[in-house]
Amino acid sequence: MDSFVVFMHVIAGTIIVSMSSIMQLIVGPAVSLLPEGLDKKRLTEKLAKRRIPIMDSAIMIQMTSAIYLLYSRWVMISLEPVMIAKACCGFIGLSLAFSAHFYFRGKKKKLQAEGRLSELKTLNEKTRFIEPLVLVLASCAYFLGVFFNHM
Repeated sequence: MDSFVVFMHVIAGTIIVSMSSIMQLIVGPAVSLLPEGLDKKRLTEKLAKRRIPIMDSAIMIQMTSAIYLLYSRWVMISLEPVMIAKACCGFIGLSLAFSAHFYFRGKKKKLQAEGRLSELKTLNEKTRFIEPLVLVLASCAYFLGVFFNHM
């Protein structure tokens, strides 16, 4: 059971890091170059429809497996500085990803449905830093985990 949880943790982490990297570094800048209009809106909706279920599932698997691994390996984690750093980066990154993908996304949909566009714009500006920060923290946690396993 323990090996399976570690495997799922690594797979979910790989999905989160790779999808965040692709969206932040490639797709986002490419879509921003498109002129505003119906085609850009359709493309954005199609990307969201395909990306959101995968990312949400990866976040949930990552959180569940991280809780299990923290519980089952607490002594090992607390004795290794690399694992403490990995756990901190992972915890903060997952908390931000969870907030962005579940809480703020729901809040933004609600504001848009109610037509409160000024509040939506303000919330978008306040949460703009979350995705890049998740990318950095998730990448750090991922590479610290790989580094630890190859020490």
